[in-house]
Amino acid sequence: MTNPDLVPGRPRLDGALTGLAVVFRHATARRDEHNCPCHWGSAAELKRLAPGGHIRLRFNAPEEFASAALVLPAASRDDESLVLQVPNDGSVQSLRALLARIDDAALQVDELTVHTPDLDDVFFALTKETVR
Repeated sequence: MTNPDLVPGRPRLDGALTGLAVVFRHATARRDEHNCPCHWGSAAELKRLAPGGHIRLRFNAPEEFASAALVLPAASRDDESLVLQVPNDGSVQSLRALLARIDDAALQVDELTVHTPDLDDVFFALTKETVR
């Protein structure tokens, strides 16, 4: 049986996990809880910390897709699927602003889905480095 303390890369993994624990604890703690080692935050609190939320817009017509890409230049494109992925912070205000831009441009969106970060996104956003 291999001693886990002797596994290559173990010190880096331990360091990354320790740093992640500190970030989670301090980022989600209320002011009066900063010294409480038991507060890690709920999954919902942690997910709000991570970038990666977006709104996915799918179009039926290539012409609508092309027009939408011009109206929404920050969106990433999937030309084959006629899908735009628009960065979004998950707030109602940003969704309303996006819908207003779509409406003002008279775009016909076939499908709209809202995607929020998951706990994997939180981990990768806070560690920003892969551990090998």
